[in-house]
Amino acid sequence: MSTTDRSESPSAVSSSAQRAPSRLRLAVLDRDPGFMQVLSKRLDALGCEYRPLAAPMSADGLVAMRLNALVIDLAILGPTGWGYLEQVCARLPGLAVIVCTGPSSVAQRVRGLRLGADAWITKPCHPEELICVIEAAVRRHRRAEMPTIESAQSFGEVMIRPDLYQAYVNDVSLELTAREFEILHLLTGSDR
Repeated sequence: MSTTDRSESPSAVSSSAQRAPSRLRLAVLDRDPGFMQVLSKRLDALGCEYRPLAAPMSADGLVAMRLNALVIDLAILGPTGWGYLEQVCARLPGLAVIVCTGPSSVAQRVRGLRLGADAWITKPCHPEELICVIEAAVRRHRRAEMPTIESAQSFGEVMIRPDLYQAYVNDVSLELTAREFEILHLLTGSDR
């Protein structure tokens, strides 16, 4: 990720989450260096956390990154792009997915949106427009699917926040992979 502080305490997270939306965390699957340079500068200026991806990542890998959003240029995926888009949208319904690609037909845009993409933006586009679309999609997902802030559960010194896919010990974030978090969540019985 591009930003430094990844370990906020749960109390800081809960109070900031009630005042303002949390920091935007996204991955951008795109190989256009000019586009990425302009977008990166704007994301840095806004304090967003982002990760450029040159190749598709598995759904488990995306979960491990704890993303709010994924921006995909379908053109770089070729014929496998539609299957990848459908798989990501189906397996990760809480992830905002925005297709940002070159000129396309109405049929392609409709297909992408029906497969589960939250938005479709045609390149060239202004980075500010893309960021606003990402933020809007993330807001919709948070309202519809994110558990409430009260979902934190304590087990001795361990606090688990399923809504953030995070675990803390003494207010220090544990940097767990998706699989490690799922095992901890299962072992503590916090899903009951």
